[in-house]
Amino acid sequence: CAAGEAAALVLVAVLWGSTGPFLRTGAAGLEEVWCQGRLQQLLAEIRFLGLNYKVRPGPGQGGSGVSNCLW
Repeated sequence: CAAGEAAALVLVAVLWGSTGPFLRTGAAGLEEVWCQGRLQQLLAEIRFLGLNYKVRPGPGQGGSGVSNCLW
């Protein structure tokens, strides 16, 4: 059973590690988002990231799912 847990941990590491490049390319241009007021700035950044098709949260969420199944 220890080998299965080790393999699952490697799978989690691969899934979580694979999200970095997607997040970096997807967040490119976020620095240019500008609004007056903290709330408007926050909403503008959320809108930018939420509507950006380059941001792919799937692999990270998959890693979280596998991790939750282990414990």
